[in-house]
Amino acid sequence: PGLAGMPLSGYGRCLFFRLDRKPCFDYNKHRFGYSCFFVAADLCPNKNKKMNIIVTGSLGHISLPLVKTLVQQGHKVTVISSDPGKQAAIAALGATAAIGSLEDPAFLQNTFTGADAVYTMVPPNNYFDPNLDLLAYYRRLGNNYAQAIESSGVKRVVNLSTIGADLEKGSGILLGAHDVAEILDRLPAAVTIIH
Repeated sequence: PGLAGMPLSGYGRCLFFRLDRKPCFDYNKHRFGYSCFFVAADLCPNKNKKMNIIVTGSLGHISLPLVKTLVQQGHKVTVISSDPGKQAAIAALGATAAIGSLEDPAFLQNTFTGADAVYTMVPPNNYFDPNLDLLAYYRRLGNNYAQAIESSGVKRVVNLSTIGADLEKGSGILLGAHDVAEILDRLPAAVTIIH
């Protein structure tokens, strides 16, 4: 099964449907990444199966409530963080910490191996650094994610995206999210991706 999104009026509102057009969730009721995993888990043929889920984004605004919910539902959750100081907080939630860099494809592949699903996002960077090529940063992480997903055998991906990511030009820094989506969409058809 696949999903289709139908934009509604107003900024940041989207009602997601299964292809049979039964509503899955309303964006206004949940955070995007938080809600998407309920839908991704619903794609699993065995509804009682506890999944092994990798969450990127450390304990950020979306990842923290997502991790809490997934752990409460009995899933095995691994949280990727670049900060070793977050290890205790991650463990206190009942999740496993994987400390490393999203810039390290081998680390990602090793962490993704054995996972049923992965939640991907591109964390903020130092936007005030005059030497930062933000679009190159997005593309680099998108390529790292795609390489790790394909080589580890992950079949379900929820990628945090943004309004405007569908635009090929004229969207400023949102073009980075567009590029990541295009990179992930080139993965084999056996990989289910929700943006």
